[in-house]
Amino acid sequence: MPDAKYPFAYNWQGNGVTRWLSWLFESDGRFLAPDLIAPAIDSEAGRAAVDYTKSFFDKKFVSQNSSVKSSTLAADLWYSQTTAMVSSGAFAIPDATKTLTFEWGATFAPRNVRAAGDFGGNAVVATAATKQPALAALFLDYLTQQEQMRGFCAGASLLPTRRDLITSGIEFAVRPELSPVFVGQASAVQATDSSQVASPSMSKIITVLKDQLEEAFIGGRSTQETIAGITTGIAAATAPAK
Repeated sequence: MPDAKYPFAYNWQGNGVTRWLSWLFESDGRFLAPDLIAPAIDSEAGRAAVDYTKSFFDKKFVSQNSSVKSSTLAADLWYSQTTAMVSSGAFAIPDATKTLTFEWGATFAPRNVRAAGDFGGNAVVATAATKQPALAALFLDYLTQQEQMRGFCAGASLLPTRRDLITSGIEFAVRPELSPVFVGQASAVQATDSSQVASPSMSKIITVLKDQLEEAFIGGRSTQETIAGITTGIAAATAPAK
Protein backbone atom coordinates (compact mmCIF):
# COMPACT_ATOMS: atom_id res chain seq x y z
CA MET A 1 0.00 0.00 0.00
CA PRO A 2 1.14 3.64 -0.40
CA ASP A 3 3.08 5.28 2.42
CA ALA A 4 0.83 6.57 5.23
CA LYS A 5 -1.89 4.12 4.21
CA TYR A 6 -2.56 0.94 6.17
CA PRO A 7 -4.62 -2.23 5.72
CA PHE A 8 -6.74 -1.75 8.86
CA ALA A 9 -7.24 -0.25 12.31
CA TYR A 10 -8.48 -2.01 15.42
CA ASN A 11 -10.83 -0.20 17.83
CA TRP A 12 -9.04 -0.94 21.09
CA GLN A 13 -8.34 2.67 22.05
CA GLY A 14 -8.88 3.80 25.65
CA ASN A 15 -11.15 1.57 27.72
CA GLY A 16 -11.89 -0.23 24.45
CA VAL A 17 -8.71 -2.16 25.20
CA THR A 18 -11.04 -4.93 26.39
CA ARG A 19 -11.62 -5.63 22.69
CA TRP A 20 -8.07 -6.99 22.57
CA LEU A 21 -9.37 -9.87 24.67
CA SER A 22 -11.22 -11.19 21.62
CA TRP A 23 -7.84 -12.26 20.21
CA LEU A 24 -7.06 -14.07 23.47
CA PHE A 25 -10.45 -15.80 23.53
CA GLU A 26 -10.12 -16.79 19.86
CA SER A 27 -6.98 -18.69 20.84
CA ASP A 28 -9.10 -20.33 23.55
CA GLY A 29 -7.20 -18.50 26.26
CA ARG A 30 -8.17 -16.77 29.50
CA PHE A 31 -6.87 -13.81 31.49
CA LEU A 32 -8.51 -14.97 34.73
CA ALA A 33 -8.53 -18.51 36.11
CA PRO A 34 -11.92 -20.23 36.71
CA ASP A 35 -11.94 -18.79 40.23
CA LEU A 36 -12.05 -15.34 38.51
CA ILE A 37 -9.25 -14.12 40.78
CA ALA A 38 -5.91 -15.67 39.79
CA PRO A 39 -4.26 -14.47 36.55
CA ALA A 40 -4.27 -17.04 33.77
CA ILE A 41 -2.81 -15.20 30.78
CA ASP A 42 0.62 -16.84 31.08
CA SER A 43 -0.25 -19.60 28.62
CA GLU A 44 0.38 -20.63 25.05
CA ALA A 45 -2.84 -18.88 24.04
CA GLY A 46 -1.84 -15.69 25.88
CA ARG A 47 1.56 -15.59 24.23
CA ALA A 48 0.01 -16.28 20.83
CA ALA A 49 -2.44 -13.40 21.24
CA VAL A 50 0.28 -10.92 22.23
CA ASP A 51 2.63 -12.15 19.50
CA TYR A 52 -0.01 -11.89 16.81
CA THR A 53 -1.28 -8.44 17.73
CA LYS A 54 2.26 -7.11 18.19
CA SER A 55 2.92 -8.17 14.60
CA PHE A 56 0.26 -5.71 13.36
CA PHE A 57 2.64 -2.88 14.30
CA ASP A 58 5.86 -4.67 13.38
CA LYS A 59 4.56 -5.43 9.88
CA LYS A 60 2.91 -2.00 9.53
CA PHE A 61 -0.54 -3.51 9.08
CA VAL A 62 -1.78 -0.72 11.39
CA SER A 63 -0.48 2.79 12.00
CA GLN A 64 1.57 3.65 15.08
CA ASN A 65 -1.09 6.13 16.19
CA SER A 66 -3.75 3.43 16.40
CA SER A 67 -2.42 1.80 19.56
CA VAL A 68 -4.42 1.42 22.76
CA LYS A 69 -3.46 4.78 24.27
CA SER A 70 -3.94 6.73 21.07
CA SER A 71 -6.30 9.71 21.09
CA THR A 72 -7.16 8.91 17.47
CA LEU A 73 -10.05 6.49 17.19
CA ALA A 74 -9.87 3.63 14.72
CA ALA A 75 -13.08 4.80 13.01
CA ASP A 76 -11.54 8.22 12.32
CA LEU A 77 -8.61 6.59 10.52
CA TRP A 78 -11.11 4.72 8.36
CA TYR A 79 -13.24 7.78 7.70
CA SER A 80 -10.15 9.69 6.55
CA GLN A 81 -9.24 6.75 4.27
CA THR A 82 -5.95 6.28 6.10
CA THR A 83 -6.96 2.62 6.50
CA ALA A 84 -8.78 0.32 4.12
CA MET A 85 -10.68 -1.47 6.87
CA VAL A 86 -11.66 -1.01 10.49
CA SER A 87 -12.65 -3.42 13.22
CA SER A 88 -15.79 -2.03 14.77
CA GLY A 89 -19.27 -2.90 15.97
CA ALA A 90 -22.82 -2.52 14.76
CA PHE A 91 -23.07 0.68 16.80
CA ALA A 92 -20.90 2.38 14.14
CA ILE A 93 -23.31 1.72 11.26
CA PRO A 94 -25.44 4.91 11.53
CA ASP A 95 -22.44 7.21 11.88
CA ALA A 96 -20.53 5.50 9.07
CA THR A 97 -23.58 5.69 6.82
CA LYS A 98 -23.86 9.44 7.38
CA THR A 99 -20.12 10.11 7.15
CA LEU A 100 -18.73 8.01 4.33
CA THR A 101 -19.05 8.86 0.66
CA PHE A 102 -17.64 5.58 -0.67
CA GLU A 103 -19.19 2.12 -0.90
CA TRP A 104 -18.53 -0.10 2.10
CA GLY A 105 -19.77 -3.31 3.70
CA ALA A 106 -19.12 -5.65 6.61
CA THR A 107 -17.75 -9.15 7.00
CA PHE A 108 -17.21 -11.63 9.79
CA ALA A 109 -14.52 -11.31 12.45
CA PRO A 110 -11.46 -13.58 12.21
CA ARG A 111 -11.28 -16.77 14.22
CA ASN A 112 -8.52 -19.08 15.39
CA VAL A 113 -9.25 -22.08 17.62
CA ARG A 114 -12.77 -20.69 17.96
CA ALA A 115 -14.78 -17.58 17.27
CA ALA A 116 -15.04 -14.86 19.91
CA GLY A 117 -16.52 -11.43 20.33
CA ASP A 118 -16.31 -8.30 22.39
CA PHE A 119 -18.37 -8.33 25.56
CA GLY A 120 -19.20 -4.65 25.81
CA GLY A 121 -22.14 -2.34 26.19
CA ASN A 122 -23.61 -0.23 28.95
CA ALA A 123 -25.47 -1.55 31.97
CA VAL A 124 -28.91 -0.62 33.25
CA VAL A 125 -29.04 -1.30 37.00
CA ALA A 126 -31.24 -0.84 40.02
CA THR A 127 -29.47 -0.35 43.35
CA ALA A 128 -30.10 -2.76 46.19
CA ALA A 129 -30.92 0.19 48.44
CA THR A 130 -33.78 1.48 46.26
CA LYS A 131 -36.91 2.53 48.14
CA GLN A 132 -39.07 1.03 45.39
CA PRO A 133 -37.64 -2.48 44.75
CA ALA A 134 -40.83 -3.85 43.23
CA LEU A 135 -41.17 -0.91 40.86
CA ALA A 136 -37.48 -1.10 39.88
CA ALA A 137 -37.82 -4.81 39.15
CA LEU A 138 -40.93 -4.17 37.07
CA PHE A 139 -39.11 -1.53 35.01
CA LEU A 140 -36.11 -3.79 34.39
CA ASP A 141 -38.43 -6.61 33.41
CA TYR A 142 -40.18 -4.30 30.94
CA LEU A 143 -36.89 -3.18 29.36
CA THR A 144 -35.72 -6.73 28.78
CA GLN A 145 -38.87 -8.10 27.17
CA GLN A 146 -38.50 -9.26 23.59
CA GLU A 147 -40.51 -6.50 21.89
CA GLN A 148 -38.80 -3.67 23.75
CA MET A 149 -35.32 -5.04 23.23
CA ARG A 150 -35.92 -5.76 19.55
CA GLY A 151 -37.10 -2.20 18.94
CA PHE A 152 -34.24 -0.62 20.87
CA CYS A 153 -31.53 -2.70 19.21
CA ALA A 154 -32.97 -2.28 15.72
CA GLY A 155 -33.25 1.49 16.10
CA ALA A 156 -29.84 2.03 17.69
CA SER A 157 -27.88 -0.64 15.75
CA LEU A 158 -27.01 -2.55 18.91
CA LEU A 159 -26.91 -6.24 19.76
CA PRO A 160 -29.38 -7.97 22.09
CA THR A 161 -28.64 -9.92 25.24
CA ARG A 162 -31.66 -12.19 24.71
CA ARG A 163 -30.79 -15.47 23.03
CA ASP A 164 -34.17 -15.71 21.34
CA LEU A 165 -33.50 -12.42 19.54
CA ILE A 166 -30.11 -13.64 18.38
CA THR A 167 -31.76 -16.81 17.06
CA SER A 168 -34.63 -15.02 15.34
CA GLY A 169 -32.46 -12.13 14.21
CA ILE A 170 -32.83 -8.36 14.31
CA GLU A 171 -33.10 -6.08 11.31
CA PHE A 172 -31.33 -2.77 11.88
CA ALA A 173 -33.13 0.37 10.80
CA VAL A 174 -29.96 1.54 9.02
CA ARG A 175 -28.25 -0.81 6.53
CA PRO A 176 -30.50 -3.76 7.46
CA GLU A 177 -28.62 -6.04 5.06
CA LEU A 178 -25.64 -5.94 7.45
CA SER A 179 -27.67 -7.19 10.42
CA PRO A 180 -26.91 -10.93 10.07
CA VAL A 181 -23.15 -10.38 10.20
CA PHE A 182 -23.25 -8.49 13.50
CA VAL A 183 -26.06 -10.44 15.17
CA GLY A 184 -24.29 -13.67 14.26
CA GLN A 185 -21.11 -12.39 15.89
CA ALA A 186 -22.97 -11.91 19.18
CA SER A 187 -23.39 -15.66 19.48
CA ALA A 188 -19.60 -16.05 19.58
CA VAL A 189 -19.45 -14.57 23.10
CA GLN A 190 -19.20 -17.45 25.56
CA ALA A 191 -20.18 -17.45 29.22
CA THR A 192 -16.58 -18.23 30.19
CA ASP A 193 -15.53 -15.01 28.42
CA SER A 194 -18.22 -12.72 29.80
CA SER A 195 -17.73 -13.96 33.37
CA GLN A 196 -14.11 -12.78 33.27
CA VAL A 197 -14.92 -9.38 31.80
CA ALA A 198 -17.62 -8.91 34.45
CA SER A 199 -15.02 -9.21 37.24
CA PRO A 200 -15.41 -6.57 39.98
CA SER A 201 -11.70 -5.86 39.40
CA MET A 202 -12.14 -5.12 35.70
CA SER A 203 -11.58 -1.37 35.95
CA LYS A 204 -8.12 -2.02 37.40
CA ILE A 205 -7.42 -4.79 34.91
CA ILE A 206 -8.25 -2.40 32.05
CA THR A 207 -5.47 -0.09 33.26
CA VAL A 208 -3.07 -3.03 33.37
CA LEU A 209 -3.95 -4.04 29.81
CA LYS A 210 -3.57 -0.48 28.51
CA ASP A 211 -0.16 -0.01 30.11
CA GLN A 212 1.28 -3.38 29.15
CA LEU A 213 -0.09 -3.64 25.61
CA GLU A 214 0.99 -0.08 24.78
CA GLU A 215 4.55 -1.01 25.69
CA ALA A 216 4.31 -4.19 23.65
CA PHE A 217 2.84 -2.54 20.55
CA ILE A 218 4.92 0.63 20.27
CA GLY A 219 7.44 0.43 23.11
CA GLY A 220 9.34 -2.65 21.96
CA ARG A 221 8.55 -4.78 25.00
CA SER A 222 8.86 -8.51 24.34
CA THR A 223 5.93 -10.88 24.46
CA GLN A 224 7.25 -12.66 27.55
CA GLU A 225 7.82 -9.36 29.38
CA THR A 226 4.32 -8.28 28.42
CA ILE A 227 2.76 -11.49 29.68
CA ALA A 228 4.72 -11.20 32.93
CA GLY A 229 3.61 -7.59 33.35
CA ILE A 230 -0.04 -8.42 32.74
CA THR A 231 0.18 -11.36 35.14
CA THR A 232 1.67 -9.23 37.92
CA GLY A 233 -0.82 -6.43 37.27
CA ILE A 234 -3.85 -8.72 37.35
CA ALA A 235 -2.65 -10.35 40.57
CA ALA A 236 -2.41 -6.91 42.18
CA ALA A 237 -5.78 -5.84 40.78
CA THR A 238 -7.63 -8.86 42.12
CA ALA A 239 -5.86 -9.05 45.50
CA PRO A 240 -8.17 -8.53 48.51
CA ALA A 241 -8.10 -5.02 49.93
CA LYS A 242 -6.07 -4.70 53.12
